[in-house]
Amino acid sequence: MSLRKKAHDLARPAKKELEKELEKELEKTRKEADQERLAKEREKNKRKTRGRTFLIQHCIDKFQYQTYLEIGFGHGKNFIPIRIADKTCVDPSPWAGLQNRHIVTMSSDEYFKSHDKKFDIIFIDGDHRAKQVYKDMLNSITALNENGIIVVHDCFPPDERKENAANCGDGWRALCFLRKNMDLDIATMNTDLGLGMIKKRKNQTWLNPHEGPGQLVKFLSNDEPEFKLLYYGILEFDNYRVLNLLSIEEGLKWIDGKNEK
Repeated sequence: MSLRKKAHDLARPAKKELEKELEKELEKTRKEADQERLAKEREKNKRKTRGRTFLIQHCIDKFQYQTYLEIGFGHGKNFIPIRIADKTCVDPSPWAGLQNRHIVTMSSDEYFKSHDKKFDIIFIDGDHRAKQVYKDMLNSITALNENGIIVVHDCFPPDERKENAANCGDGWRALCFLRKNMDLDIATMNTDLGLGMIKKRKNQTWLNPHEGPGQLVKFLSNDEPEFKLLYYGILEFDNYRVLNLLSIEEGLKWIDGKNEK
């Protein structure tokens, strides 16, 4: 037997052993990839079921809220299933055909001017442009009972293209501007395109208007917001500073006054 053949025969078991080890590593990698994919799917499904309606109903049930205002009816997918003793929806579109005494056909500005009713929980999902969202926020704060909460939809658009009024809009800028207020505690739950939350209590994560990126400091230094000063890029760069962005679990703790991020 030649020396070359002997060397080849001796190397064959080692080669098979190496192939077995490589196959094990590949199988382990495949399993880890599958587990990661399943975890992402579970998180995606959880966010689908734990969106605006879940959060609003959670607050109603937990704090035994009695009065609810929704700005922006849409197709009623959120308003109709909400269970509470007294609920009102404001929308300028002619939804009178529904013959529903809970729906008021007027703009939110008109409603707040002509009504002084107080609410335990208010959901803002009307005009998605920052200027109107800001007005709705200020009016809602005035109309909110002391231990109540305001929820604002579409506060974390996934990309700049979604900032048009027909999609998420740019209401996140209005939420960011309010975060410098020491008497308002504000956070955003990272689900359902961002659910902004506002409570009348000491700000636990005050947004210092004198610190941070230049455009943010310039934006926050004004007494009244100039929304054009803030660009979407800052939301990508530092969404925690801008929105106080929390996971679903962290957001539920925040509602109780436990900021554990």
